Amino acid sequence: MSELDNFIGGMGRLGNVADLAAKIAAPKLDALVKAQVAAGVDPSGKPWRLKKDGDRALVNAARAVRAEADGEYIYLVVEGPEYWHQVAKADGSLPQRKMIPEDGDELSEEMMKILDESVDEALARLLGAA
Repeated sequence: MSELDNFIGGMGRLGNVADLAAKIAAPKLDALVKAQVAAGVDPSGKPWRLKKDGDRALVNAARAVRAEADGEYIYLVVEGPEYWHQVAKADGSLPQRKMIPEDGDELSEEMMKILDESVDEALARLLGAA
């Protein structure tokens, strides 16, 4: 098969690029979010508010977050009691400690880099370059 035939065949598979990119990106985003949460910082890198006794809050919260691909979408999820810290209001009785970006939040440069690289990798795979 010629290089042109390979390219044409790859073009037909481009409809799957978003699904493949999501599958590539999800485990990388999962690792990033878990590392940020384990370090006690929000998605932008800002440290969480300390507990009243001065200790770091939610030291085991990394186990409560995950990223998963579903088709062309990537879901970032916070489960368990840690969820209430994610959604707490800044002026409420429970301090807000964001673990994942919320709708409308700008994604960090690290997250954008993962997404960009995942799309590039998906395109390369589908077009036969990887």
